Amino acid sequence: AQVIIGAAPTRGTAAFDGQPAVVIGIQKQPGANTLALTGAIDRVLADIQSTLPVGMTISANLFRQSDFIEVGIGNLGRAIIEGMLLVIAIVFAFLLSARATGITLLAIPLSLVVAVLAMKAAGIGINTMTLGGMAIALGALVDDAIIVVENTVRRLREDALLAEADRRGVIDLVFAATREIQRSVVFATIIIVLVFLPIFFLSGVEGRLMQPLGFAYVVSLLASLVVAVTVTPVLCSLLLPRSRIVREARESGLSRWFKARYRPLFSATIARWRSIGIASLIGTVLTLVALLGAGRAFLPDFNEGSLTINVTTLPGTSLDQSDALAGRVEQILLAQPEVVATGRRTGPNSIRTRRRSTPPRSRSRW
Repeated sequence: AQVIIGAAPTRGTAAFDGQPAVVIGIQKQPGANTLALTGAIDRVLADIQSTLPVGMTISANLFRQSDFIEVGIGNLGRAIIEGMLLVIAIVFAFLLSARATGITLLAIPLSLVVAVLAMKAAGIGINTMTLGGMAIALGALVDDAIIVVENTVRRLREDALLAEADRRGVIDLVFAATREIQRSVVFATIIIVLVFLPIFFLSGVEGRLMQPLGFAYVVSLLASLVVAVTVTPVLCSLLLPRSRIVREARESGLSRWFKARYRPLFSATIARWRSIGIASLIGTVLTLVALLGAGRAFLPDFNEGSLTINVTTLPGTSLDQSDALAGRVEQILLAQPEVVATGRRTGPNSIRTRRRSTPPRSRSRW
């Protein structure tokens, strides 16, 4: 007999945007950094592209997990910035003092820096869960500092109304103002931290997901407490005694507006405390009943900007027929304005068509 090397059997076809292509999937090992690995693969593919014949191109944008990660981190980063701006606006609207607002807001960057350093020491990276913990902690980070600032301002105003001989030193006043509310601030912070402690005892996938979020939140909160009882009093003693908020001893219009409407509401509530308590209890019970009847899922729905569609034909369908059917499906998908790219791999008994659609905020990325 004559033995020769024949052509390799055709076991499947592939296409990209309706054109014949070679589709290769690369999966990372557990523990590998997706963003770093994707960057390394892009550099290798760029080197390979320079050696390919004319007309042969490499497209690395069919399905990239790094894109979903970057969109998620970008959204969280934007949420942190927007949250900081909202905190600045609200604090200034109530204090009506640039110095007092600056002292209060300094707790945010200091607390976040401490949280990042603590995460680095613990081997935790910046990801969607840690950024989420920082984002939800933003409003709480200024709580302790703003209490210290407001009480210090009150003490300084009262001291300014006294005779010169009866006035106390600034250091003593700030120290007394801080000590006056220190216990309440510490207890309030510890109570919030205790609520998050059960998260650190979770095991399995839920523990891996939630523990970084809880760690970032708790460390940021504890750092804000330390800042409120150390850095904040020092800055109050240096910047507030000669500030306009102390000299003029006047509240902002927003504070006066809220107080004027809160006083009658408070009086009515105190007079009807039994009715308020019963209504609150009924509302709590109804909430628990609604919670028991609510749907449950391990993770919320994600919009990765991509869909995986499996089309299965009858057993015995030839590769040519499967390829033609897959091509029709691909053309139908490409006719949709939301679809910007498709890639498929077709085997003898199954067709796999992958559709990629743009995320709501990142259409230009694809």
